[in-house]
Amino acid sequence: MIPPLLKIEPHHKILDMCAAPGSKTAQLIVMLHSDMDIPFLEGFVIANDMDNKRCYLLVHQAKRLNSPCIMVVNHDASCIPRLQIDTVDGQKDTLFHDRILCDVACRLQIRIAVRGVEQLAVGGRMVYSTCSLNTVEDEAVIATVLDKSEGALELADASADLQG
Repeated sequence: MIPPLLKIEPHHKILDMCAAPGSKTAQLIVMLHSDMDIPFLEGFVIANDMDNKRCYLLVHQAKRLNSPCIMVVNHDASCIPRLQIDTVDGQKDTLFHDRILCDVACRLQIRIAVRGVEQLAVGGRMVYSTCSLNTVEDEAVIATVLDKSEGALELADASADLQG
């Protein structure tokens, strides 16, 4: 349950790219609602998974938490589309996310991580994790993504965010 520790604030727009079955998504939602003094949150979680059946688990998790701040999406994370939002002046703008959880399954790691970076807001934070200790699936993917970013990304030490 370490990957969702993204320093979530109530106004953050969060994308969980490979969300099912939903335990980490639930953790993100709970963190989003952590300030009980805010009656209507600006922030939200978009929980995506490629597998339609696993999306049902996400919907069940969302219902259990009774949060209006979650949307479940069924799409391939490696080519998840950019969303458009209406601006105050009636124009369309691209939605960039303040936080992205990229807890990938053991496939398409680089493509999913790169797509996550493409949807990350400037100054945002993305956590990349796998269920593996294989360096090809972890450090090599991160090195590739950092190299492709040509200096636009930096690797951050998050150890101070992990209490205990």
